[in-house]
Amino acid sequence: MEEIVKQADLLGYRGEKREEYLKQEFKLLAERQAREKKEEAERQAREKKEEAERQERKEEAERQAREKKEEADRKERLELEKMKLDAEMKLLQAKIEAGLIKNEPEGSAARSNDSGAKHPKLPNFQDGRDDLDIWLKRFERFAESNGWSREKWFSSLCALLTGRALDCYGRLSAEQAKDYDKVKEALMKRYDLTEDGYRRKFRTCKPAEGESPDMFIVLIVTCLDRWIELSKTDKLYEKLKDLIVREQFMDACPEDLATSLREKDLPTLERVAKEADLFLKARNRKLCDQPRKVFHGNARPRMDSVRPLEPEKKFNVSKDAIRDDEFRGHADSCCEEAAVWNGHRVDYNDDLFIHTETWEAHVKTLSELFKRLQEANFTVRPFKCLLGSRTVDFLGHSLGRGAIGLQDENGEKVRNAPRPKTKREVRAFLGLVGYYKEFVPNFAAVSAPLSDLVRKGQPNVVNWGDSQERAYNSLKAAVTSKPVLQLPDVNKKFVLRTDASDRGLGAALMQ
Repeated sequence: MEEIVKQADLLGYRGEKREEYLKQEFKLLAERQAREKKEEAERQAREKKEEAERQERKEEAERQAREKKEEADRKERLELEKMKLDAEMKLLQAKIEAGLIKNEPEGSAARSNDSGAKHPKLPNFQDGRDDLDIWLKRFERFAESNGWSREKWFSSLCALLTGRALDCYGRLSAEQAKDYDKVKEALMKRYDLTEDGYRRKFRTCKPAEGESPDMFIVLIVTCLDRWIELSKTDKLYEKLKDLIVREQFMDACPEDLATSLREKDLPTLERVAKEADLFLKARNRKLCDQPRKVFHGNARPRMDSVRPLEPEKKFNVSKDAIRDDEFRGHADSCCEEAAVWNGHRVDYNDDLFIHTETWEAHVKTLSELFKRLQEANFTVRPFKCLLGSRTVDFLGHSLGRGAIGLQDENGEKVRNAPRPKTKREVRAFLGLVGYYKEFVPNFAAVSAPLSDLVRKGQPNVVNWGDSQERAYNSLKAAVTSKPVLQLPDVNKKFVLRTDASDRGLGAALMQ
């Protein structure tokens, strides 16, 4: 401030001129200080946000590394236990064959014999670490090799259970707890090691990180063998074909029909087909409940013109479109929405669009429209009308001048969309950018890393990596760059471009 006063003195300002000069300079100084303060606050906020993002990425990387290490350690422990058990079993069998150890009808896993040798100790079942199916097989082989009486297996088994397995055993009745087969059945159900559980594993299993192809194939074969074994199906071609075709049929059926068929446990395909037919006839339904298009001819279907078939309707209205001078089509048989086309007018719900090639035709069409509205006793609100405009914003798009673009405000929503952390947030982001997928070349391929995160079996808290980050940034950049689709010229040649890969396929009509 002193410098401003000195500057006024040097310039020789006096009286009102001096006051006016000082007032203007002080105002500029205050504005500059406020601007600098705001810029400093924004800079600090950006640095704080960047630091938080760096910390978040660091924590996520550490978490992934920790999980990877834990998984590798778990697999290594499991492999070592399997190798140790196999070695102990071979050694024990060799001693039994050599007569060094006598078979005992029952006893603990560490009982001594006359020669002073001890049986190898069977470790407890560790819930969350051991595979119950493999552990039970080991227990049964151990019991058989030691000659334990099957009626007494339950007593040794219950002493080795922990966690959920022990809780499941504790819920059995006294009679069931003394029957090894019933205890095993209850444990298998508790850990989803049933026919249906192995069927789902066979259909959906994926290789774990670091798993070799031969190990993954062993996993698939194991799931298939256990599925067939628990379904009590003979390993003959016809029986296996019947089982697989039956499951494929149920997977393709509506969910309620598939549930009903599985509850009845039908033995043959013929019975399955008969019961399915009775189920559908009783409910007046068809096997295929796929959507159908209700517009025909050359009409352009809207995004809400495809609806699923429904067994009941409120009104008995014809589903066929009527074409005369104007094309009228109903979005469904309840007449909830109607669309009207002619050369210059499009109706969408309660919105009217007038589009013409010349201003004279535009005025003429508007006059005819207002006349019909007046005759029908309809009113329009002027503040909701946009007359004589070359462009219009509608349903998130900007239309006009022979092109289709994006509304600015929707582009801002995509630009400000936060990085998703859960499957639900990933679906929300894909839904937001997917609304404009026609503006993004190769949308399916670009968005594939994000689509993989929401598949069945993926964790709810997504594993965000470099490929996901690239897809996320690419989609945001493609949508926020304000792309424009130009309407085609019917007088020029069209080119049909097709493409396919292991992730998807598509086709586009180009010019």
